This record gives sequence, C-alpha cells and structure tokens, in this order.
Amino acid sequence: MEVRAKVGGVWGLFGNVCQLSVSAAPLTSLQTAYCNYLLPSFTTQVFITAVAGASNYRYHISNASGYDKTFLRNSGANDWRFSWTQLCCNQLNMQPNTTYDVEVASYAGGVWSAYGPVCQITTGASVPRLAAYSFEDYFDNQSPTNNVTIYPNPVVAAQPFTIEIDGALSEVISLQYSIYNTFGQKVYSNNLSIEHEKGILIQPEVQLSSGVYILEATIDGEFYRMKFIVQ
Repeated sequence: MEVRAKVGGVWGLFGNVCQLSVSAAPLTSLQTAYCNYLLPSFTTQVFITAVAGASNYRYHISNASGYDKTFLRNSGANDWRFSWTQLCCNQLNMQPNTTYDVEVASYAGGVWSAYGPVCQITTGASVPRLAAYSFEDYFDNQSPTNNVTIYPNPVVAAQPFTIEIDGALSEVISLQYSIYNTFGQKVYSNNLSIEHEKGILIQPEVQLSSGVYILEATIDGEFYRMKFIVQ
C-alpha cells in the first residue's frame, strides 16, 4: 500500500510501500479433548472450538471405507452428536468400532471458512438404528428469536395444521419447510411467502399416515425443528 497527500491543490509523491495482510476466516475443529476420541455413546455430545460470530457450522465426516457425508449444524451452537447423522441418507449409518475423520468449517459474516484440522472419532461397539431412540435424541427445538409451535398437536390425518409464531416478523414472511418421517426420510417440502401473520397454515399435498414426524422450518432466515404427531 502506498499513500500520497494533496496539499494546496497539488498531489504529492507516494510514500514508502507498506504491506498489509488480510486474515483468513478463523479455522475450527473438534476441541482437543475430542480429537482421537472413543465415543462412549452414539448420543454423547462432543464440542468444537467456537468461532466468534459464527451462525452455522458444517461437519465433513469420512473414512477410508467410503463413508463421506457433510452435515449442517443449522445453529451457532458448538456441540455435535453423531446420532444426528442417522437422519441422513436413508439411514446409511456410521458403523460400530470404526474410525472416522471429522473436519469442521464455520459460517460467519456471510462467508464459509475452510475446514480446520482433521480429528478422528472412533465409534463404540453399538451404533443403533434411528428407531431405537426418541426424536428428542436427534432434534433440539431451536427458537433463537421467536416462540414457534404447531397447533393442533396431535394433528388430525388429512387435515391442515398451523405453525403459530410469537415474536417479531417481517411484513412478508419467508417460509421454507420440510417434513421427515421416523426413518429420516423427507416426505414433503414447500416454500411459502405470505403476509405477516401469527399463524401459518400448513397443508401438505401428501397423505401423512399416523405416526411421529419432524418439521424443519426456516422462517425469516431462522431455523427451527419441531416434533408433531399425526393421529
């Protein structure tokens, strides 16, 4: 960088050249305690080094046997549970007694960082199927600004239901949502843009059979997970 001054209407000469370095987005990874770690339980929390201002994290999990998946945390929280991987990929689960490489990237200021250093996690002797756990093991309701609920819950089969919102919203609400069954399979998704309301009517164009479902919704840029039951 060179600088010159304008004095009396006349530009002077550039001064000495100086060099500036722009810092890259900070890298993150699993905390030291969880690097080369034997996972006690598939639902055990592990933690990454938090990045200031990060609103999301991306986990790349792979091994030499061909497992290679990328997962979004959809939150600025710095915890992770490997049980969440079971909601992906038609339940093509991680395997027991197997070592995986884990890389983490952060999203801050509208930019994804590069992946940080690789850490290894080894699963225990048992990696259960999704059905062995309640949905609470896999989903934590996230309501960063608004209180969001589903009404009625249980939902009556073939009937619409409402997402009720208690909090500040824009004049036109942007809503993207997906519905998952107990196998982690997406059964319906839709995008809506509607005028400001406290209740958003959801009417899936598919027949939901009786059972437990998860609705993932992004409302005005904020992410939520909600469990509901269809009678």
